[in-house]
Amino acid sequence: MNSKIYFLNKRESSGKIMTEEQTNYWFLYLIRTASGALYTGITNNIERRFAEHCSNSRKTAKSLRGKGPLSLEYMVELPDKSSALKMEFEIKKWPKSKKENLILGCQPLPEADSHSHKNKFIL
Repeated sequence: MNSKIYFLNKRESSGKIMTEEQTNYWFLYLIRTASGALYTGITNNIERRFAEHCSNSRKTAKSLRGKGPLSLEYMVELPDKSSALKMEFEIKKWPKSKKENLILGCQPLPEADSHSHKNKFIL
């Protein structure tokens, strides 16, 4: 299953489109391995980080090496690294069934900073 990611481009006051690297947002994401396992991580550049995971290079998370093909199942935009780290810490404690419900939209995110995130859906 191939996933396509659609990003909303941010514009500076000058009208110039900013790349994700130029914004201060962080993303929490869930990746599914070929065996169905779910990996939770954070990044400030989702396209770059997912490409690193898929490359099986030294920048790939050890738990994902050789586990492909990988699919990006879920991501959420958070306002800062601190919020992303807190959310990642909580979600990593969840059982797989709860993470699956998050992907399906049936499970809310943890309460901390829930007012300051924007869901991004994978099509």
